[in-house]
Amino acid sequence: MDASARVRYPSTGQGGPRLVLKFALLGHPVAHSRSPEMLAAALRALGVPGVYVPCDVTPGDLGKAVHGLLALGFRGANVTLPHKVAALTLVGSSSERARLAGAANVLTFQKGAVLADNTDVTGAVAALREAGCDPRGQTAVVIGSGGAARAVAVGLALAGARSITVVARTGASAERVAAVVRKLNVATRGGGDASRPVYREAARRPAPSAIEARSLEWTHPEARDAFAQATIVAQTTSCGMTGGPSWVPLLTHAPPSWLRPGAFAMDAVYTPQETAWLAAARDAGLVAVDGVGMLVHQGAEALRSWLAAEPPIAVMRQAVEKALVTG
Repeated sequence: MDASARVRYPSTGQGGPRLVLKFALLGHPVAHSRSPEMLAAALRALGVPGVYVPCDVTPGDLGKAVHGLLALGFRGANVTLPHKVAALTLVGSSSERARLAGAANVLTFQKGAVLADNTDVTGAVAALREAGCDPRGQTAVVIGSGGAARAVAVGLALAGARSITVVARTGASAERVAAVVRKLNVATRGGGDASRPVYREAARRPAPSAIEARSLEWTHPEARDAFAQATIVAQTTSCGMTGGPSWVPLLTHAPPSWLRPGAFAMDAVYTPQETAWLAAARDAGLVAVDGVGMLVHQGAEALRSWLAAEPPIAVMRQAVEKALVTG
């Protein structure tokens, strides 16, 4: 990286040592995460002395953990499963895209306050575009009902998807995510400022209220037709993740054989890099988009917020892929 791109950071005083910036990952579990390797590589490339600490935090202790990081002078934190929805309720201020998604995956600690953001929203779309998929005008299915599902649904809507069907284990949980997209329709139709980042994508769509959003339980008879018609299918559950739930339900209720050949199949899971579901999608003739792209791009956006610097995306990707190989 060009030396001119390196970040300027404060010292402890004139001639004193440079401050070490502290960052954390909050999740349960966190052992599978490759974010520590990715962020450490990015900090080195940027010339920033910093540490990135993975913290396994149970849901009941999330509030105490967030306040502890603030008290200890951390600069920022990533939030992963199962805390993304709960994290938004713990902060005093949040970005528009975090509020629209109803979930947060990035926290910034600043002047005694905690600010929440959702970079999964842009990370998912960036990963699809990197694979050659422009969501504009596409018919999408989002599998799942957690924080990642909300973020991906909002990202696809802002990027101009024509319709989004949310498929989850229960109809009620799927409906909660579909309702997020309908809320977005109202927000953009209600005069959102196109100069604000969350509205830049939406401003290019002539009729944001035209986005169709519906929900289905994954055993519903219409689910098969929804998969067959989709040009983008985004799998956002933890099924198939190393140490996580079994992948069997996905192959039972959302088998890639139902999907349209040539469509884009994206899996938010990146450990393993190619899940059983994604491998089956590739074999069925779909364009497989693994979770590494989403991980890297959401992390890059977080670094932009924390350091006001352009992140070394290639370095970050290499670090993740190396970590996945070496374990």
